[in-house]
Amino acid sequence: MSSLRNECFGFVRKKETSFKPEYQIVKEKFGELKLVRASNSTNRCHIIEQCSDSYSKAFSCSSMKCLIYLCLFILFIGPVSALRFGVCIQPSAGNAVDLFKTVNDYQSRINTMNKLNKKERQTLTERFETAVTNYLSCNTCLRYYLEDHLEIDTGNIKQLEMSNILISLDIHINESIDTKIQQLNLNVIDRNGNTLRRKNNLQEQNVQMVVDFPLHDHRNGYKLEYLDLCFENIKIDQSWKSVPKDIEAYVTMRFGIPEILKTYEENSKELLTVKSKLLKIENEVDQIITQLRQMLSNESKLRNVNEAILSNFSLFGILIVLVSILSGAVQLWWLIKCMKQKSLL
Repeated sequence: MSSLRNECFGFVRKKETSFKPEYQIVKEKFGELKLVRASNSTNRCHIIEQCSDSYSKAFSCSSMKCLIYLCLFILFIGPVSALRFGVCIQPSAGNAVDLFKTVNDYQSRINTMNKLNKKERQTLTERFETAVTNYLSCNTCLRYYLEDHLEIDTGNIKQLEMSNILISLDIHINESIDTKIQQLNLNVIDRNGNTLRRKNNLQEQNVQMVVDFPLHDHRNGYKLEYLDLCFENIKIDQSWKSVPKDIEAYVTMRFGIPEILKTYEENSKELLTVKSKLLKIENEVDQIITQLRQMLSNESKLRNVNEAILSNFSLFGILIVLVSILSGAVQLWWLIKCMKQKSLL
């Protein structure tokens, strides 16, 4: 029994797969298997060996009590589910970038395929699904079903009517990435191939981001939805000597945590204060602009007055000079006439 339990605890999710296929394999190999959610919101599997009827009845009674206690314990656990795991990001295939462009191309064509007939639409959808599958296979992708990590209280109307789920990602990269040789990208897509969040060229060792996961069906959407967390380890240096390394990282995922809403509310409050300050600054800037416009109009008026004064002063000065010359000439003429009458000249 201990060896079986150890083998179960050593059970690891494969690349770009969920726990459901492996769950069926372990169930067929060891017998009945139940998934129980622990206090730290992680999944552990307990293997129950096939035994006799009497022992199974006694065990079923004890297991029923444990199940009741477990249900009571789960009632006190909120709709918060945290998951922490380590991942080794291997170098992606050489056509990873082209596949991502192909997926985006098909996605844009599907969004604008109203004019296509049924056969063309089906063909385009199949090609799109094939492109998404190839993209997932050539990168390090992990798939997570919301049903496995999110607990919804069916009696809570607000939780049933929610239209989206916030997912927090906290990524810690162990070693620094040589950006001259390789580039690490993160892409989060849903089951329809839509890119929910993408971040290129992860250079920092600690990366935090929030994904807004939409739910198409408010009541049962979370049971069908899943997301693919894809790491693209792209080789940049095309020389044959350069070899991209495996990148080891730890990822912490939190599904639907209320702390994100609190952070959003706090940030929104801060944004409101910033908005009020910006409005005040905008009013002050408007006042400055009106003052500048008034100064420009006054400056033109004052310039016109100054030019008018200059022109009038120039004319008055010329007139004074002419009067002075004329009076001087008259005085000189009178003096000469008087001197001639007295025979002085």
